[in-house]
Amino acid sequence: MAMLCAHVYVFFLLGTLRVASSGTPIPAKRYTVNLDLPAQDRFHDVAVDYADDLKTFVKELQQIVSQEVIDVVDVIAASVDKHIRAPYAAEMVGVSLAAGVALGDVVLANLLYEITAFSHSPSKMCTSIVAEVMNGTIYHGRNLDYGTFTDLLRNVTAIVDYQQGGETVYTGTTFVGMVGLLTGQKPYGYTITLDERDQGDWWMNLIEGLADGTDGVTSLLIRDTLAGDYTFEAAIDKLAYSPLIAPVLYHCWWNHFWTGSCHHAGPGLGGGPVVPERIGRAMVLGGDQLRPLDHSPAP
Repeated sequence: MAMLCAHVYVFFLLGTLRVASSGTPIPAKRYTVNLDLPAQDRFHDVAVDYADDLKTFVKELQQIVSQEVIDVVDVIAASVDKHIRAPYAAEMVGVSLAAGVALGDVVLANLLYEITAFSHSPSKMCTSIVAEVMNGTIYHGRNLDYGTFTDLLRNVTAIVDYQQGGETVYTGTTFVGMVGLLTGQKPYGYTITLDERDQGDWWMNLIEGLADGTDGVTSLLIRDTLAGDYTFEAAIDKLAYSPLIAPVLYHCWWNHFWTGSCHHAGPGLGGGPVVPERIGRAMVLGGDQLRPLDHSPAP
């Protein structure tokens, strides 16, 4: 999708994407989510198409996470409107109804990041990159080192164009059942990726983040930011200072040279943005630093 430069591609690597029975990787399916529809109806088509895969995903996920996690998630699902803000609570209900999956299981899928981003977590930290190739095409990409969950997630991966009035207002790569985004872009705006940071205990992150009645879900904050009428600088501030359940490192890209990142340490632990910095022709964003790869002049 074109943005401020001629060609921009946002992608992420999850081993391979969906795998056919022959073992051959196939591209993720692409869907349109109509934001003009009632929230409960928006994900109907994608949830129906992926119903069997989603059921398999949540069934296996339940075998991986602890019973304590499932118990907490069931409490959240029992009063989802109280703990998850509009319109996302209704969207989760819609996914549950369309796919024939218990609402608690849908909430569990949406809190996957929050219940894995903690100290001693077996999941790995992601890395995002921004690179410009010789023809001027910009790539903002990331891997997704989810360890145990990789095989489960590749078969529920989809690309979604979120539209209003027939126009795409933002696009993202997500996992079916999850109404938030880990990777997204705004046409003629900016791109956002999320890298995992592990800190605290899952139960402390989840309970503290939900205690004040605001959900603080990292993937929902990306949707909020892409949906809003924010400048690049305002988007960085929103990502840095909004309350969140779990620690996270967000990366944003705008225009040819401007990038920014912000580390959010999670509930009660502060956070803060890195001021956008003009960079060379290509760079990697990993860990908590921006590291230029190439400062050679344009040809």
